[in-house]
Amino acid sequence: MKNGSCVSLLKRTETTRKLSLSFTLSLAEAEDLFICAPIKLDNGTYLGSFSPYKAEESWWAALYVHAKGVSCAGFNALTDPYLIEEWGRTLGRVHKKTATLGWQADENTPELWKTALRSIPHYYETHAGAISEKRIEELAAQSEIGSQVAERWKALREKLSSYPKLNTNYGIIHSDLNMGNYFGEFDENNKPIRLWVFDFDQSQLNWFAFDIAD
Repeated sequence: MKNGSCVSLLKRTETTRKLSLSFTLSLAEAEDLFICAPIKLDNGTYLGSFSPYKAEESWWAALYVHAKGVSCAGFNALTDPYLIEEWGRTLGRVHKKTATLGWQADENTPELWKTALRSIPHYYETHAGAISEKRIEELAAQSEIGSQVAERWKALREKLSSYPKLNTNYGIIHSDLNMGNYFGEFDENNKPIRLWVFDFDQSQLNWFAFDIAD
């Protein structure tokens, strides 16, 4: 980390990186959110490519605003009622901003958000297909417990498919807002003032409720 910023270096596709950048920049427009937004580089873009190890192997890098406060990656994040409440408020603000932009593009959709929607994967396309229907079936065949989990997963998927997908309950979500992906600023009584959110690389198109369950 240097000069109030941090570097994100990942061996991901350019499409994945553009999704993360577009989603993050869009959220950063909200005045009530504290997002570690990407910083524009000297070349006028937010994304750089280079090959540190092999000439034929490209890595993508982005420079982000450094999160203020301290890491919340500790057991306290699971038990402190004030921190849990602030986490809930922050997640609600993320969903509120996402809801105003919608999950389906039209003529009024900002170009930045259109880029995010074009690049966004569905939940079953993330984590190398770990929760795709094919993978669930494979797990079901391995054990009785796997079979039981698969049946419950199918029942839940069927239940969710019966609900209408509205801007207020469905859209692009963070999908990984655990205690390791935000910093907190605290007052003199050790109560959280605000949370700084980062690490949007698992963003996906899904129900807002998944952000709570994840």
